[in-house]
Amino acid sequence: FSSVGLLGRLAANSEFTFGTIIQRTLDWPLKARLHYGHPDLMDKLQVVQQGGVSKATRGLNLSEDVFAGLDLSLRGGWTVYREYFHVGKGRDMGFMSTL
Repeated sequence: FSSVGLLGRLAANSEFTFGTIIQRTLDWPLKARLHYGHPDLMDKLQVVQQGGVSKATRGLNLSEDVFAGLDLSLRGGWTVYREYFHVGKGRDMGFMSTL
């Protein structure tokens, strides 16, 4: 398959599991996907009208993407997962980060 070795296969399998299977399940049938990264589209007009994505709160800065989606859905907005919309994303592939 690949000359990258065991760590490369582990990283690829974990990315496939989280980035594909779990994300598809959260989108449909659960309809529980908020916003996580590049393949999500948000209602920009509603986000801007509600004060933007970033909020100045101490506890919500852990994962700004997820809380932006939560805030948007609580206010009646929408976020859509589109798998065909991919943007290159760099990942740390060092030995300790793949385990």
